[in-house]
Amino acid sequence: MSDERIVSGVVAKSTPVGESDRMLELITKERGKITVFARGCRRPRSPLVAYTRPFCFAEFTIIPGSSNHLKSAKSICFFEDLPLDYEAYIYASYFMEFASYFVLEEMESTDVLNLLYLALKALTAKNKMPRKLVRFAFEMRMLVLGGVGPYIHECMECGKSCDEGWFYHSRGGLVCKECRGADSGGDYLGKTELFTLRYVCAAPLPELFGFTLSSEVEAKVLEFCEAYKRRNIERRPGQFPSLEELSNLGSF
Repeated sequence: MSDERIVSGVVAKSTPVGESDRMLELITKERGKITVFARGCRRPRSPLVAYTRPFCFAEFTIIPGSSNHLKSAKSICFFEDLPLDYEAYIYASYFMEFASYFVLEEMESTDVLNLLYLALKALTAKNKMPRKLVRFAFEMRMLVLGGVGPYIHECMECGKSCDEGWFYHSRGGLVCKECRGADSGGDYLGKTELFTLRYVCAAPLPELFGFTLSSEVEAKVLEFCEAYKRRNIERRPGQFPSLEELSNLGSF
């Protein structure tokens, strides 16, 4: 039918409505963040039941109107094992909330969808990358996709490339040794920390989740990420827990 639309996306949130329906928040490639109602999907024999669960990547056929309604879906990936791993489930739910913060209606979101998919794959991989590093890489790249990534590829004063420098959170950028002069401010980023941050902000998405760090470098870049988020995200109550708060919900 001409009034049907097919979108590719993921179920970011699924909320029960009434006795048998659900309200879905989808992050889609073509239309950004949209709300869709799935009528009767909670009935035992509903063909939609599997497609209305969180983390389901699918092609959704939607009937638009004053409210969008889900007609059918074709699965791409269910991530059905995520609910069996409580820690992974907590992280995945957080990733969906974090991405949803940045995605707007009618916003082309191909890179966001790819990032979410690869982050969930990293959470469920057999040879696991430490999940706090999966979160770090996901957050930093999502900040870039959301238009609020850090200015770390060159000195914001002279414009020259530098291997190390001092990052000023109040200004959102990096300053080299020569431009910093006698100033005592800024957070120092050594060669390895700066390389790591540049990598997660710019590496091809398929190569993003596969690195390890020394404990010293890991602590430094995680601290940087937390401080940068505090400066650049308007946090609502209960939203975006710190790494420590999120870890306490899992099984570290």
